[in-house]
Amino acid sequence: MQPPTRTRVLTILCAALAACGSGCALFHPGAAVERITADRPFLPPLQSERNVIDLEVYFVDRVLGDPTIGEGLWRAVNQAAGPMSTHAELRRVGIQYGVAPSSPPAALQSLISRGFGATSTKLTAVNSVPLINGSSTPIPVSTLPDACTIPVSGKKGGASIRVNQGKCSFQVAAERLQEGWVRLKFVPQVQYGAEQVRPVATEQRWENKNGQQIEQYFEQEFSLDLNRGEFVVIGLADGPPGSLGHLFFRSGDPAGRFQRVMIVRLAGMQSMTPLGSARGTF
Repeated sequence: MQPPTRTRVLTILCAALAACGSGCALFHPGAAVERITADRPFLPPLQSERNVIDLEVYFVDRVLGDPTIGEGLWRAVNQAAGPMSTHAELRRVGIQYGVAPSSPPAALQSLISRGFGATSTKLTAVNSVPLINGSSTPIPVSTLPDACTIPVSGKKGGASIRVNQGKCSFQVAAERLQEGWVRLKFVPQVQYGAEQVRPVATEQRWENKNGQQIEQYFEQEFSLDLNRGEFVVIGLADGPPGSLGHLFFRSGDPAGRFQRVMIVRLAGMQSMTPLGSARGTF
């Protein structure tokens, strides 16, 4: 004899309530829901702050023979910073550099504090260059005339190529060492030719990017550690026309009247929180 319908319903409800009370779920979400939850968490990961390194880049142009960019300037800066072999290699190609403290010597202070703007005998300009810690960027120094001959990197026997639309620059990388200290790395390079999509090597892989061909001179790479406010001064050493230093610091003036000095100051560091780092959004 079958129990009455009301009795069967009560029996089922009692069993369901007992199951819930014991902690067993009546319905399971299934593998699909679990997979979606794993692939797309409800809270995105927090993004860490990035350190931004602020550089000030001065370009000082003076007529040839101006004493403010002569031996007095180079005696006032520290040219013993870095390996002597690096200084010797740079001087071989017509480049020299030195370091100055945050309270610069009178020769450097006078050079960067006077003559902003352009006159018939001098030109001083300054640019701000922010760099994310661990990154690099090219800093243009001069523009080359068409059909200009440049040395081939890695060839000490005088090999050269002729280029058009050439631009001299330093690829500058910045790395924070500790509070107030940054390591700067300079690689001379010449960009030339028409811009087109080319394979470019990055730190992780090759990427196709639009740009010119690049001749990089890794043999003349140099690096140095700067404290906040310190300067590095880069300019022409004794070198014949066609040397790397001559291309960087003399070829930018079509009339050949000016010589350029590049000055980089570590202005400071700051922390930047990336956009979109707020949690709770999808």
